[in-house]
Amino acid sequence: MDNTIKEFSTDSLALAPYLFLKGLKYLRAEVSVGKGNRKRIFFVFEDLKGVGKDLEKSFLNSAEKKYKDCWMYLRNQLKIAQDKDKLTG
Repeated sequence: MDNTIKEFSTDSLALAPYLFLKGLKYLRAEVSVGKGNRKRIFFVFEDLKGVGKDLEKSFLNSAEKKYKDCWMYLRNQLKIAQDKDKLTG
């Protein structure tokens, strides 16, 4: 019998909470070295049913992703307004 834990990992801070909310058990964060010796942090989840990839795909069309995208846009608009105010103020 294979006792290895099936895992799904992502470096997306947007996707990780979605996976957690959808029932995958968070295991750990780990640092890995990617292209150009750039460090990346991965969130690792227990994925006993092998649904991580399907959840990742469903996230792309989810209300949660749309919310995050709108939030990021508005946050950037705040930064632009603050920077403009510093120039004129």
